[in-house]
Amino acid sequence: FRNTLRNIQYYHDIGVIGFLGQVSGKNWGPNGLHYYMVSKSLWNPDLDVEAVFEDYCEKGFGPAAEDVKGYYGTYWNAVKTKNVPIKRSPDAGGWSIFESAIDIYTPDVLIKARAYLDKAFLLAKDRPDIIKRLNLLEVSQSYAEKFIPFASAHRQWRRNPSDQGAREQ
Repeated sequence: FRNTLRNIQYYHDIGVIGFLGQVSGKNWGPNGLHYYMVSKSLWNPDLDVEAVFEDYCEKGFGPAAEDVKGYYGTYWNAVKTKNVPIKRSPDAGGWSIFESAIDIYTPDVLIKARAYLDKAFLLAKDRPDIIKRLNLLEVSQSYAEKFIPFASAHRQWRRNPSDQGAREQ
């Protein structure tokens, strides 16, 4: 979401007057913040990205806002500090992008994000409206907790020469 605002500011500065985005409509959990950022910045590309982030968390998650900020911050820091670029590699083919996630979303990152999300649920226990929004983040979190071990196992299987025979069958 931070990079998106910078991109929109750049496009505005060079005179672009339109924007077309593509979404499936069913991924508010992982992308709600991104949608919020795009909507706000298209109306005003000079917004302060951190102020919009604060606004989203405060308005959307009320008493759980600080933990939602921590949740997003955990993933943002993981992406920001990754050492491996996300790109296709000849040996992994189409799995390159998925496997690069392993190096970003480490077990420690997943555990830390889970702790923030669990605390957010506790703080919002009396707010069904907020629980519904947190449930969207929960779907995303649960997916990551299942997918990352799968992608890691796939990488290990792909790199293990003793599995080559099984791979060809």
